[in-house]
Amino acid sequence: MLNEWSLFGFLLPPLLVPLLLAGVLHFLSRRLWSRIGLYRWFWHPSLVDMAFFALWLWVVMALWPAPV
Repeated sequence: MLNEWSLFGFLLPPLLVPLLLAGVLHFLSRRLWSRIGLYRWFWHPSLVDMAFFALWLWVVMALWPAPV
């Protein structure tokens, strides 16, 4: 069973940190992709954004250390 983390008395889920890290990586990659014009090749850029966020989350979770 996963334990919650306590931060100043607030209980946080253990998936919060990988989600925030994936969100930051996704934000930076979206800025890069819009700057180079990648989104003009896709019909629904929001679906592409969701897929890339899922990929970033998978990468972060694959590199995240396993609990002991």
